[in-house]
This record gives sequence, structure tokens and C-alpha cells, in this order.
Amino acid sequence: MPYPTLMGWQRADRREPYGPMSPRPVPVLGSSVSAEVRQMVEDYARWEGSLRDFLGYEAARLQLAPSAIRRVLVITGLLPVTARPGPRYRGSTYAPQPGEVLVTDGKAVSMIGTASGALSAYNWQAMVDQATACHTAAVVTDTECAQGVRQAFADSCRLLGRCPRMLVHDNKPIQDDAGLRAAIAPTTQMLPTTPARPENKALIEGEFGQFEQAVGALQLDDSTLENLKRSAVSEAIMGTSTVSVDWIRPTPWRSVPARGLAPKRRGR
Repeated sequence: MPYPTLMGWQRADRREPYGPMSPRPVPVLGSSVSAEVRQMVEDYARWEGSLRDFLGYEAARLQLAPSAIRRVLVITGLLPVTARPGPRYRGSTYAPQPGEVLVTDGKAVSMIGTASGALSAYNWQAMVDQATACHTAAVVTDTECAQGVRQAFADSCRLLGRCPRMLVHDNKPIQDDAGLRAAIAPTTQMLPTTPARPENKALIEGEFGQFEQAVGALQLDDSTLENLKRSAVSEAIMGTSTVSVDWIRPTPWRSVPARGLAPKRRGR
């Protein structure tokens, strides 16, 4: 068992001390009910654990299928009737077309001056197309602000030639700015993500993760203005041309028979 899993269980036990489980109420059964059915009901009423474990245990003990035991528990009222999933309507879900849904978020980008040793940070307000992962805008501001979102939205509309139907954003207070709403809401629906669910912005979060792997903190030579310009161009080139380490690592040699020349097994 992994050590972190064991420690997690121990922390949960300390937060929620174990208490004896109260037995489930046993339904009233008629006189015509067989002894096996009565035994199933009594066993499940005293069972402490998951339903899956009980079905496996009882199936091995009584030599019955788990589905049959479950059916008995449903008929006697110990288990609820499993509801059928609702119908799926055609067109209720569909893949967005390019340019229909954009996702925006901000990321702090660190910059290190190699000559002065100064450390500074800027906000990268990204805007990405949900269907194609195309970066439609990249605005740099001192901090994450409503003006940066507004500028990124305007740049994206200029690139696409039209406004998107929806803009997915986080729940930061800047998204409720009156000026930002006035600039976006008339043409595009602003859709906030579910709180504490970064998966709603998985596309742009993945782009940020790839940026950290490929670039990380920018290291710029700020000794002179010309060196600063050259190092900025060098960082941009390195960031866009970084290859995967797996591509560099040599692949162990192994013999692979040519198609159609594999040796035949004897006796066939």
C-alpha cells in the first residue's frame, strides 16, 4: 500500500472517529418467503461495508449470481430501484466550431535580469479558442485586470473577424467590472467557470503548463538596451522551438521482423 494513501486514511480516521453502525431495519417478510431470502435480508441488515463487497461475499456463500441477490434486496425494499438514465436529445451537446467559444485567464510570468539580478513579474492575459487551441490574443499587463481582458477580447475579435458567441472566464472580481461587461456582454455571453473547478478551463491551463515546461522564467540580459532586445528575441525563439526530451533520448535498439517476413510457427 502506498505510504501517502495510508497516511490519508489515518488523517480521515482522526477527523471522523469510528462509531458502531446501527443495523438496517429488517422488512416484514411473509411466511412464503424462502429461508435463503430471509438469510440475505438479515445478512445485509447487519453488514458493515460497501454493497459491492456484500454482493461478492453473499454470492460466494450462497452460490448465486450477484445480480440475483441485488434483485432480492430491491424487492424487499433494502435497496432503491435503480433509476434509468434520462434520454439524450439530439443536439443537446456538440463540439464548438472554431471561433465560437473563447477561454481567457491570466498567468504571472517571471523575468530575471541576468546583469542586475532584478526580479520582476508581469501578467499574461491569454485568450484561446476552445475548438482549435489557437491563441487569439496575448496581452501583457502589470497585474491581472479588467483592461487586459478587454484588450485581449478586442484583439481576438479583430483576428477572428467577428465576436465569439461565448467567453469562458474565472470567478475573479475583475470579471464583474462594469466597463468590461459593457464592452463584451452586448455581443458575447460571459460564462463563469464552476468555483474550485480548474478543469472547466483545462485547455488554457494546459497551455500555461506547457509554457512553464518550455520557457519558465524569462532570463534577459539587461546590461544594455541592445542586449535586452537580443535576449528577448532569443527567449522567444527558444520558447517556440523547444523539443520534447523524449525525442532527444535515443530509443533502445530492438529487432523487428519486416512485414511479411516473420518466421512461421511449426505445425501450421
